[in-house]
Amino acid sequence: MYFKDIIGQEEVKERLRQSARTGIVPHAQLFTEQGGAGAFPLALAYARYLNCTNRTDTDACGRCPSCLKYDELAHPDLHFVFPIVAKKEKKKEVCDDYLSEWRGFLKEHPYFNMDEWLDYIEAGNSQWKMVKKSCSKKQKQNIPRKAMRLSIN
Repeated sequence: MYFKDIIGQEEVKERLRQSARTGIVPHAQLFTEQGGAGAFPLALAYARYLNCTNRTDTDACGRCPSCLKYDELAHPDLHFVFPIVAKKEKKKEVCDDYLSEWRGFLKEHPYFNMDEWLDYIEAGNSQWKMVKKSCSKKQKQNIPRKAMRLSIN
């Protein structure tokens, strides 16, 4: 996702670009929305922009190694925490276990709400239950000390 792909929100996009250009980037930011209104794509475009090694004044370049990894949602500095479910057999219990499904879902549905995600992984089936822990200890340990956190609500 790039800033150019975000529908509307020009003032917010410009504020985010300006923070990156000046180097004044808060360590945590909360993007809020009513489900499917674009907070997630905006946060993803901002994260890409911050990590792009050849960004312009308006957007990420789309060609550097960082941007190519963002195209696959597999940049080493991009970590996802999202609602998951576990089968009774407890074979899937952390976000990492659903990462391939999550990436596929995001590529198909950049504007979404959590109900759509839970439907995508068939969480409504009675043999599933919601799992409270959402990321592995390994994932938590690998987050750099100077990391920035973008939360979407």
